[in-house]
Amino acid sequence: MSTSIAFLICTEAGPIEDYSLLLVESIRKFGGSLKDAPIYSFEVRNTPDISQKTSKALKALDVVHVREFLNNKYPDFAFANQPCLGTWAEENLDADILVLLDSDQILFNEPEEVLLPSEYDIGVRPVFIKNVGSEGQNDPNEEYWQKLYEIVGNRYNMFVTTTVDKKNIRAYWNAGLVVVKRNLGLFSNWKNNLEKVLESKIQPRNGGIFYVSQTTMAATICAMTENVWTLSPQYNYPISLHNRVPESEQIRSFDNLVSIHYTNSNKFRDNGLDKSLASLNNLDRSSQKYQWLFEYFAKHWTASNGMPI
Repeated sequence: MSTSIAFLICTEAGPIEDYSLLLVESIRKFGGSLKDAPIYSFEVRNTPDISQKTSKALKALDVVHVREFLNNKYPDFAFANQPCLGTWAEENLDADILVLLDSDQILFNEPEEVLLPSEYDIGVRPVFIKNVGSEGQNDPNEEYWQKLYEIVGNRYNMFVTTTVDKKNIRAYWNAGLVVVKRNLGLFSNWKNNLEKVLESKIQPRNGGIFYVSQTTMAATICAMTENVWTLSPQYNYPISLHNRVPESEQIRSFDNLVSIHYTNSNKFRDNGLDKSLASLNNLDRSSQKYQWLFEYFAKHWTASNGMPI
């Protein structure tokens, strides 16, 4: 029996519209056997409508756009959008697997691993750098994680190795790409736990509320399942941190990547994606997919600041 999937993205008025369009274009072009999989785009806050141009483009790419105010309890906290839209998908879709993607991702090859081995419930990548993560006892961030576990629960004592600075920390995964079996109910649990954590007002020592949603997701996973598949390094590759990735682990051609995540975006995007990519070391600029991306920039994005036109 074949496994069905659905891609989930968040699209709000402004630059994110154009990031979403680039992501969807890349899925439809490079997604292989999954290129025609259903894609659902969400506006979940009472913000200005996306433009008619974007709406028409999404429709032309066979994307279902859902405008429903799902993030109504914490509408000023954009990171609550993810578990809110994911909960809607759990309740309203019949796909076996839900694939949540940040809009600042670009797909370059068929994402075969999102189909998940049968024994796993979730597929994710560890966070890029330790930041608010905890290496355990005596770590300055440990107190926050213990408080988080008190609220959320922690059945499985898991650790991961960060992908860039190579720290062994309590299980803490990047929320930019989350693959989950729908019947697990991860998103509804994440949403409920996030509301509890926000009400408790606990926050990491450094970074404050910015990291609360992602850390709550990690704690929720640890409370629900130990069957977590670590996606290969070709997924959710931190392109904006490429120069900090150990040279032996740098992926130097878009042809060899499944998806890049141009997070850490203020610097990376505001400098212009074309200029930012040009600043990366040991990157194959002759690859077909690198050339496709630059042609996309030339057609849709201004060269001076990397922002959409």
